[in-house]
Amino acid sequence: MGFLLVQFILACISWSTKYFIVTSQRLILTTGMFSITRVTTLPLETAKNIIFNRSRAGRLFGYGTFIFGTGSRIDYIPYSEQISLEIHGLVFKDQDSPLD
Repeated sequence: MGFLLVQFILACISWSTKYFIVTSQRLILTTGMFSITRVTTLPLETAKNIIFNRSRAGRLFGYGTFIFGTGSRIDYIPYSEQISLEIHGLVFKDQDSPLD
């Protein structure tokens, strides 16, 4: 039980220090805990094969997971539903929408 509590606390600390930036050319994830910062950059083309996943806890607390076709995985992203819509809007903006 103590292990799960420590894991939950570390996930909350990590989640609160994540920045997920979506630009017109790439996706940038900046994570940091205390003084350590890590920046991961993915080209926007890799987002064409993106899987958006939300667990029950993710629905309750408002976070989700992105799994890219390259095998990259980003966990505990807040506002993940809105970010997923933004990514799909940028990736497929040049294609005709079936709803138009």
